[in-house]
Amino acid sequence: MDDSFYVYLKLDHDKVSKLFKLYETASSEKNKVEIINMINKELVAHAISEEETFYKALLAHRESKKDTLHAENEHEEIKNKLAALLDVNSADQALDEKVKALKKIVEHHVKEEEGKIFKEAKEVLSDEKVYRIKEEMHYLKGKILLENFPDE
Repeated sequence: MDDSFYVYLKLDHDKVSKLFKLYETASSEKNKVEIINMINKELVAHAISEEETFYKALLAHRESKKDTLHAENEHEEIKNKLAALLDVNSADQALDEKVKALKKIVEHHVKEEEGKIFKEAKEVLSDEKVYRIKEEMHYLKGKILLENFPDE
């Protein structure tokens, strides 16, 4: 079994986890706002590309449909929390609480995805299919980043 696709997804998850840790140790308001923007960029590109490729493939299978729909709902919750964060221009305790709430949702989602969703995917998707999904997802992530974050 080729696990490179799952490793690819875990790398995205790890990157966001590290950004949350950076936020927690950030020494200035400016750094916190910059880190929030990086978290937003990573989560948006990951979520949209994952929904359009990986989740779309899983929704075609009865065995993985329910959990995939649940994961999509969590993505919506994450996007809503992100939108609330992006309206803030200064770091204060309220912002820290919002980031903490976002982190909690993301960690819960990652745990479920790397457990239940990955297990189901390995049962219903062939190695060839996940290789194609990984290629499509990588391309789409790049496109999303260029279109939505052109100045970065």
